[in-house]
Amino acid sequence: MALILPDDLLLSFDLGTTGLKTSLFSAAGDVVASTTRPYPTSYPRPGWAEQNPEDWLSALAGALDELQAHAPADMASRIRSLGLSGHMMGVVAVDAQGRVLRPAILHSDVRSAAYADDFAQRLGADYYYDLTGQPLDPHYPLLKLMWLAAEEPHIYSRAHVFLQSKDWLRARLIDPAPDPPRWATTDFSDASLYGAYDLARREWSREVIEAAGLDAGKMPEVVGSAEVVGGLCDEWAARLGLPAGLPVVAGGGDGSCATAGAGVAHAGAAYAYLGGTAWIGALSDAVPLDDRRRLFVLGHLEPGIYAAFGTMQTAGSAFEWVARELLPEAAAGGRASWEQVEALMAQAESGCRGLFFLPYLMGERSPLWDPRARGCWVGLTLSHTRAELVRSVYEGVSFALRSILDAVEDAAGPVTELRLIGGGAKSRLWMPVLASVLGKELLPCRYLEEATGLGAAMAAAIDVGLYASLAEAAQLVETTSLWEPDAHLAARYAKIYPRWCELYPALRRFFTGFEP
Repeated sequence: MALILPDDLLLSFDLGTTGLKTSLFSAAGDVVASTTRPYPTSYPRPGWAEQNPEDWLSALAGALDELQAHAPADMASRIRSLGLSGHMMGVVAVDAQGRVLRPAILHSDVRSAAYADDFAQRLGADYYYDLTGQPLDPHYPLLKLMWLAAEEPHIYSRAHVFLQSKDWLRARLIDPAPDPPRWATTDFSDASLYGAYDLARREWSREVIEAAGLDAGKMPEVVGSAEVVGGLCDEWAARLGLPAGLPVVAGGGDGSCATAGAGVAHAGAAYAYLGGTAWIGALSDAVPLDDRRRLFVLGHLEPGIYAAFGTMQTAGSAFEWVARELLPEAAAGGRASWEQVEALMAQAESGCRGLFFLPYLMGERSPLWDPRARGCWVGLTLSHTRAELVRSVYEGVSFALRSILDAVEDAAGPVTELRLIGGGAKSRLWMPVLASVLGKELLPCRYLEEATGLGAAMAAAIDVGLYASLAEAAQLVETTSLWEPDAHLAARYAKIYPRWCELYPALRRFFTGFEP
C-alpha cells in the first residue's frame, strides 16, 4: 500500500440532483467535515427538467465556505487533490470557450420520448442494446441530443461539446492554459451512459451517433476517472481559499462514485443504494448484458470494469408517501417520524393477509422500462388495517428490488452479499424484511450517505500517489453489523414473491391508458 501521511486530506464536490455536497476526507477514508448547498430545478413544461449550471458554481463556493468553518484551520495546505462527482445522463451544451448555451437538461427530463421509436426503426432496439448496454429510453443523452438537434438547431450547431454536470464544473475550475486544453472531457463512467458509447470497444460508437443524425465531433474526449486533468486555476483558488495548481482529477458519475464509495471494486462484488430511489449494481470484467434488456450497463471508475445496474424509481419516496397519507400527524401538516412509521409497520404480519403493493408511483425503470406503470394495492379488503397498508409498501419495494436482483444475477453471476449505502439502510425493521426477501446477507457501510463523495475522493487519491489503484483504495471502506435472512421470513416470502411477480403482467394493458 502507498505511504499515507496522517495529515493528508482529500476534497470532493458531489453535484446531486437537488444540491452540491462538499466533503473533506482523511486519506484513510474518515469524514472530517461535510456540508450541502441546495439549488433549484425548473420545470418549464410537462416532462422537462432543467438547471442553471451557474447555480452549481454558486453552491460550490457557498458550501466550501461553510465547510471551512468546521474544518481544521490548516485545511487548505493539507489537501492533496480535488475529486468530483455529479448527476449523470444530462446535457450541458457549451461553445468553444466553455460558455453554457442553454440551461442544462437533467436525466429526469423525458421531452425526447417521441424520438425513441424513430431511432429503434433506424438501428433496432436489440442491436442498440448489445452495442451500448442501454435500453432506448428518453432519460439518456442520446435521445436528448436528437431532440436538441431537431428542436433547437441553433443551439446544437453552436455547441462545441456536450458535457455532464461534473465535467462542466471541472472545466470552470481548472487552468485553461495547457495545450491542448483538457476541459472538454468526460470519464469512462459518464461516457457509458450517454447511450452512444460502444462499451466493448471503449469508444464512441460512430454507428449509433450517425444513425441518430448527430455529430461525433461534439462528443467529449474520454479519460480515466482518476486522471489529473488540470490544476485549480488562479481565479477559483483565490475565491475558494485553496492553493493554485491543486490537482483536479476527472472524477466520475454519481452512480460509479457511489459504487466505489461502497467499497465495491472487483468483479463479483455487489451493493444496493437505498434512498428515495434505489438500485442494485454488481461488477463484472466483461460487459454484463441482459438477454431480456431489463438492466443497463454502467462503466466503473476504472475503465474495463463494468456494472450490471438496475434502478427503481420509488423506494424511500414510497415510504414517505404512505407515511404522509396514512399517519394523522403527517396529514395535519406535521412530519411523522420513522419511529412512528415503523412502529405501525411492526403491528402487521408478514404477507399482510394477501395484500400486495406495486411501488410504481412514478412509472418504473428496471426491470420494466415502463413510464406508464402505476402504483396500486391489490387484494385490499374491509378487514385490512393501516399497519398492513404500511407494511405492504415495505414488502412491495423489497419485492421490486428482488426483481432487479434476479436480473443482475442473470447478467453478472451469483451474488452472495450486498453492501448497503443510502439512508434506507438505517431502518432496523426494513432490513430483516429486505434480507429475507432477497435471500442475501446485507452489509451496511459505515458512511451510508457520504459514499458518493468518498468514491470521488478515492479517485482523487490515486493519481497523486496515495493509493496504487481503486481496489486498494476500496479497502478503506468500513462496514457495520451484518443483516442475515430470517429463515421463517425467507420461507414465507419465497412463497409470496412469485404471486407478486404476476401482478404487473396482469395489469400492463390497463397501465397503457396512462400518459407518462
